[in-house]
Amino acid sequence: MDALRYLRLTAARGDRLETWFKLDQRTLWLDQREQVFEIEARIEGGNYAYRLVIEPQGRPRRPVVRSESLSLNDQPVLVVEGGQLIAVGSESRKGYALEQSRAALPTVAEESNRRELRRFREWLGRVVCSHINPFSMEARAEKEALRPRVDFANMAGWYRHLVQARRREDLAFLQDLRKSLDGFDQLFLEDAGESVRVLYAEFLRDGRTAKIPFGKLSDGQRCLICLYAIMHFVVSKGDMVIIDEPDNFISLREIQPWLMAIEEMADDHKGQVILISHHPEILNQWAPAYGVQFVRDGAGPVWVEKFKGDPESPLSAAELVARGWDLE
Repeated sequence: MDALRYLRLTAARGDRLETWFKLDQRTLWLDQREQVFEIEARIEGGNYAYRLVIEPQGRPRRPVVRSESLSLNDQPVLVVEGGQLIAVGSESRKGYALEQSRAALPTVAEESNRRELRRFREWLGRVVCSHINPFSMEARAEKEALRPRVDFANMAGWYRHLVQARRREDLAFLQDLRKSLDGFDQLFLEDAGESVRVLYAEFLRDGRTAKIPFGKLSDGQRCLICLYAIMHFVVSKGDMVIIDEPDNFISLREIQPWLMAIEEMADDHKGQVILISHHPEILNQWAPAYGVQFVRDGAGPVWVEKFKGDPESPLSAAELVARGWDLE
C-alpha cells in the first residue's frame, strides 16, 4: 500500500523521489541497485501499463529515475531512459533532458496534449490509500482538504470540501449514517474564528439534541463515518481505494452492512476496493470469490496467491485460515 501511495505522490503529484522512496527502506536481503515498480490499470476500456525504475546515484546517494514508461493497449505512450525523454506516443523526443529526481509523467502530461497521459495520471492521482486512525483526527478544519490523508487526520477539512462540492453524495452519505449510528442526525460545520471551522455530529435522543465535536466521538463512530465517506465520495466516482484493517474499532453489527453496501457501490460504479483484513466476517464474505494472500517463505520475499479455500467446503474461509488449511 505504501509503495502505491508513494507512486501516486511522485508519478501523479510530482513530488521528488527522495521525499518518499527512502534508500534505507529498501529490501534488506536483496543486493541490487534497481527498484522496479509496475502498475496495470484498465481505465475507460483501455489497458494501461506504467513502469518506473529507480536507482541510487550521486554523493550523497539519492534515488533517481533510470527509466520510465507508459503504454496503452501495448502501444507506447511515454518512454524515458537515463534522464532523456525518448518518445511521447509515436513522436520522437530524443535529446530532451529531464530532471531525474522526479518522475517524468506529471511534467509531460501537463505539457503534452495527449489525452492518454492525462487520463492515467488523473486516475493514479485519485487512488486513495488509507489506514484510518481515529486517534489522529481533530474537529478543527482550518481550510478545505481536497484529499484525505492516509490516516484521515484531516477528515474535518476533507468534509469541509465535500459538503460544498459533492452535495448530492452528501445527502446519501448522511442517510446511511442515520441507519448505522444510533441516534445520529447530521454532520455540520460551525465557524470558530477567521477561516476556521469545527466539525460537529448531532444526535437525537428522547426529544433532546446533543451536539458533539467530531474529535470527541468514540473511536468506532469516527472510523465508521470515514468508511461511509470513502464509499460515497470515492468509490461512487469509480475510483480505487485500499483500506488497511477497516474493521478496527468497529463491531460486527456495524461492519457487515458496510461490507454489503460498498460491494454494491463498487459494482454499480465500476470502482475498485481492496481491503487488508484478518476479520472473520470480511474473510467469509469476500475471500472465497475475491481473496488473495500475501505469502512469505521465512525471511524471503513476499508473493501474492489467490485464496485457496474451497467454496464447497463445510468450513468457512475464516475457519480455514484459523486452522492453517488455507495454503494447502
